[in-house]
Amino acid sequence: MTPPDPTRLPAPRPVRVPPELADYGFIVMCGMPFGGDVPWGDTQLARALARYHPVLVVDRPIPTRRLRRLADTVPHLAPVGPRLTLLRYPGAPGSTRRGSARATDRAATIATNRAARSVLGPRRILVNFATGRGPLPGIGRDLSVYWRRDAFREPSQELLRRHARLIAESDLVTGVSAALVDGLDPERSAVVANGADVNHFSTPAPRPDELGHGRPVIGFTGAVSWRFDTELLSELAKRRPDWTFVVVGDVRDGVAPQNPNVTVLGQRPYAELPGFTQHFDVGLIPYVDNPFNRASDPLKALEYLASGTPVVSTLIPSLHELAPMVRFASEPAEMIEQIEGLLANPDPAGCRSLAAAHHWDNRVRQLHELAIAALHRQGSSSHPT
Repeated sequence: MTPPDPTRLPAPRPVRVPPELADYGFIVMCGMPFGGDVPWGDTQLARALARYHPVLVVDRPIPTRRLRRLADTVPHLAPVGPRLTLLRYPGAPGSTRRGSARATDRAATIATNRAARSVLGPRRILVNFATGRGPLPGIGRDLSVYWRRDAFREPSQELLRRHARLIAESDLVTGVSAALVDGLDPERSAVVANGADVNHFSTPAPRPDELGHGRPVIGFTGAVSWRFDTELLSELAKRRPDWTFVVVGDVRDGVAPQNPNVTVLGQRPYAELPGFTQHFDVGLIPYVDNPFNRASDPLKALEYLASGTPVVSTLIPSLHELAPMVRFASEPAEMIEQIEGLLANPDPAGCRSLAAAHHWDNRVRQLHELAIAALHRQGSSSHPT
């Protein structure tokens, strides 16, 4: 009997656009730069939606102090893929100040309405990842979705005001974890977790020389920042000198562990990440325990799994549904025990299969269901002008 190919993934179940949404286009208001060095959830969702609907992506505003050419002072609209159009527009500097934020709101509203009339039909759904823009009531749409990707760390008063308005005025509030929608009206809120960029991370990639050979590689992709538990990783490396610990990311806050078996490679292009994640023996998520991290839903967990790599993480509630391919520990001895268990019983096919079940297309399907329910609650759609 031929053994199963561990790199082969089950095909995602095709998304059938419900008749109620067949003529809808989407406006995706980005909270992070579209298509940046590391594509965030707003970029990933926009690309997934564009497989089934025309999508207008409204990028983060360009502060006027960064504009170098006269042509940059006017909105720019350009196709970036089939059924996917990107709008970039200038905004006033000082987004945390009410006056500057309102000026940028006006620019966003005018530019978005003009672009939507150009590339979308009359029926539109606005998905807003950009808390700092607020509800933008002047943008024509039938439905408003406020998509929460993270908790707040040190929000300004203006950001909190805009967040409160988005909660009150959106037809639907989604969050990538239960903590982000806790306490909201259950009819108008739902958990919609991050998805997996399955094709990118499952396509076989060569092993980078930096990973070496002959020793277990325990890897992390991402920045060493205030979220990262440096002491935990250092202790793991101290207790297991025969393992290689690799960080593929920049050091942004503090210092990286100085252990001889810890290598910090710096940030690598997104295109190169599968070469690392596919050749980790275990993917690590060593985050400190704080409210921000507990409310998060790290994309890297699904990226590791799509690569065929099991995961050990500190306690992050949103990842519990990924067990047993993701295991959890809160202190070094327990984490080492979990890593050893995965090293002894690797299951790359199981990891990839689990990631495939969280394909971004499944998030589109979930958004369809929630949008239809919200439209039914409205009773009738209000068409843009």
